[in-house]
Amino acid sequence: MSGTITNNGTISANGLSGLYNAGAGSGGSLDIAANTLTGSGTLAANGGSNSGTGGGGGGRIAVYYVTNNGFTTSSATATGGTGGIAGANGTVEFINQPVSSWIAPTESVVHGVETLQWFTDNGGSTTVTIAGPQTATIATGTAPFSSATWDTTQIPDGSYQLVLSVLNSSNQVVQQVDKNVVVNNSVSWHSGTLTTSQTWSASQVQALDGDVIVPAGVTLTIDREPSSRHCRVRRSLCRAAAR
Repeated sequence: MSGTITNNGTISANGLSGLYNAGAGSGGSLDIAANTLTGSGTLAANGGSNSGTGGGGGGRIAVYYVTNNGFTTSSATATGGTGGIAGANGTVEFINQPVSSWIAPTESVVHGVETLQWFTDNGGSTTVTIAGPQTATIATGTAPFSSATWDTTQIPDGSYQLVLSVLNSSNQVVQQVDKNVVVNNSVSWHSGTLTTSQTWSASQVQALDGDVIVPAGVTLTIDREPSSRHCRVRRSLCRAAAR
């Protein structure tokens, strides 16, 4: 996030207590980024407890900030839960440095027109470039949040590195965040609910980038390759009628 986070309550991701002979749940994770921290509240990612069996392990808390305006770091806990065997403690870190990060894409394989989203609390402007089979600047932005669309059909398929560069007022790079992706527009992508009956041809590799729902009254036919018992669908949808 950008600006100030004021926590006068509790932000938690605690594990649940165990029931009977079931072990307790482990703590989750809190990942916070802000320019300024303030408030008298607490942060918790503690493991759950179970008197009969094992306690859950503590989680992880990571807080990235530029200025701490009175927030007590000792009020953050990621302790292991109690039990017949106590859970191990987790980790708590307060990191005094600016943060820049990718928000989208979240997947490692991209295709078509992709939405790019990124964040920085390091101030200044941002640029996004790609390096791979083709090199180019594909987007620019300003702090803290920016977004852009990237038409991957305009570049060759292959492995690329998305490079987010944060610039200061003198246009010098002060921070850089890389994200590796694979561009693949050579297959036929599918997701969502089918609205009409259709056939997926064996002459084209079929790939899924989300859930595919075949509702009542709709038929999905997946052709198989000649002289083959296999259909060419990635992500394990090859259990429909292969004809």
